[in-house]
Amino acid sequence: MPLPLDHSKAAATISFSGLLLFRKAGPDDRKRCEVNVLSCDRHKLTLTIQEVTFAADGTTKLRSKSIDPNLDLAEDISIEVKDPSERGVEFCKDVATPFNRQTGEGNDEDIRWVLDFENVELNGNPIDFDPQGTKHFSPAIYIDHGKLYTQLKTEDVVLAREDVDNTNDRVFLGKAAFRVGADLVCNEGTVIELRNAGQNAAGVSLKQGALKQYQISIENDCEIPNDLGIGSDFRFYYDALTTADRRRYDLRRVIDSGAVRAENDPLTGTPPTTNFSSDNFPRTCLPGGGGSSS
Repeated sequence: MPLPLDHSKAAATISFSGLLLFRKAGPDDRKRCEVNVLSCDRHKLTLTIQEVTFAADGTTKLRSKSIDPNLDLAEDISIEVKDPSERGVEFCKDVATPFNRQTGEGNDEDIRWVLDFENVELNGNPIDFDPQGTKHFSPAIYIDHGKLYTQLKTEDVVLAREDVDNTNDRVFLGKAAFRVGADLVCNEGTVIELRNAGQNAAGVSLKQGALKQYQISIENDCEIPNDLGIGSDFRFYYDALTTADRRRYDLRRVIDSGAVRAENDPLTGTPPTTNFSSDNFPRTCLPGGGGSSS
């Protein structure tokens, strides 16, 4: 998929942030996207919808109004494009552009900026939900058609992974996705429906229209910032997941020390032209992937 996308063609755009796990679902791995909300202390799921009307140039905003989503945010939600212009879900990667998280090289919208728990950076093996976990994922949000991409990276924050049980074991990662976007494109005159599960469930229908776009925000962010020194909320993913080696990682913010790296610097895998040192935990709750970058 050529990137960047032309977001003006989307009947609706979704902006995701916070502790959310993106997975491919369906027999063909492209039929549906499953967004799992990590339920944990200090985090609250919110969903808002704005209907934006544009001038004839298609870019100048004339007005915006809020739309009541009429949803129970404790229950699963389906987002259905009734007559999509392109079927299926695509996790957009720019394969024509080299991608390297450590050096920051790559298309800004490439989905591979999302830290993926099935990638070698965090695990390298399939993951699953842990029925015995101290935390769990609920609700789930299902998208049947659309294009998913990185909407915003951690431009001012560079990250390393840290073993929760051995804090001297750190591996330099680089930048990561802070927000994930989804463009939903449907044919003229049709609708996008957001619904809870079950017959006669609550929800809302968003009708496609010329010079009109729906902007949906879905967040599972902190109500209270991280306390310094105790870790970031990223580690909570491992309280709800099973991994092959049972290792659990957190994210440590790192800074360029501007000096020659000491032999005992715990950060490994660092590009040879940079010298990074540990700083503190990020005050951001990043989304994650479960095979979304493959």
